Amino acid sequence: YVRDPGLIVVAADGRRLAPQAFVAHAYANRVYEEAQPRADGSTKLVKKSLAKAWLEWPQRAELARLTYAPGAERYTERDEYNLWRGWGAAPTRGDVGPWRALLDFLFAADPPARAWFERWCAYPLQFPGAKLYTAAVLWGVVHGTGKSLVGYSLGKIYGPNFTEIGEEQLHASFNEWAESRQFVLGDDITSGERRGQNSFIIEKLKNLITQQQVRINAKFIPSFVVPDCINYYFTGNQPDLVFLEDTDRRYFVHEVVGAPLPNEFYRAYDRWLNAPAGPAALFDHLLRLPLGDFDPKAAAPWTQAKRLM
Repeated sequence: YVRDPGLIVVAADGRRLAPQAFVAHAYANRVYEEAQPRADGSTKLVKKSLAKAWLEWPQRAELARLTYAPGAERYTERDEYNLWRGWGAAPTRGDVGPWRALLDFLFAADPPARAWFERWCAYPLQFPGAKLYTAAVLWGVVHGTGKSLVGYSLGKIYGPNFTEIGEEQLHASFNEWAESRQFVLGDDITSGERRGQNSFIIEKLKNLITQQQVRINAKFIPSFVVPDCINYYFTGNQPDLVFLEDTDRRYFVHEVVGAPLPNEFYRAYDRWLNAPAGPAALFDHLLRLPLGDFDPKAAAPWTQAKRLM
């Protein structure tokens, strides 16, 4: 039982249950028999709810709150239950030629931007749970160049801590997508702003990129607050993909120019990425990547692509 916000966590798999659901249906088939006396002095066995009895038991397993602490143990020293579920790959030395070739192609016109971006990718892996104060944006009018492939590659490392979202998730009342996440890929999620609908997405993204805590509002359980460790990577095909203020500090923007690489490159990349050795090698490479003067709280560099956007 977790006192804040008042819910049940199933230790075996991390499921969260409201106490009412825990008793009424999730564990309603768990019963015990209690001996009760009859008027004639004999006893009878009466079936009782084991879930209800456990909730009322003074010695039930109990913690203070939920947290999200990448790299930490399941149960923290602060009497917390850690929702982090581990990495999606184990770092192992290996071939990262496909990754290097993809970045070399995507950033062919701006090598300094390539260096900054790869450090941006590496920092939260070298310092698990780090919240960068910047989001990376890669755009280009040509489809199929591999912009999203970068996000999926990092997603293999983050495993269950990665998800992909669209604009509908940002408008939704519930935000389960943000629960237990470190890395989020968003594709063309600000398209509504180009049609002048409202400023909701603009302001929401500004908050999401830098906020230190996130309130998880999921269906059927009480909402709760945990540290916000999510870093955002956006891709799209429009030159006004994100709305930028003149003094913007949050967004790193790079334009991908030119036609895609040959299809055989992407087929080979897909084979590399979907074999266990690929993500393992990429994880190891990014863990060992020199970070130079990269500052996780500094403003994103101004690129020509950002000035144009």
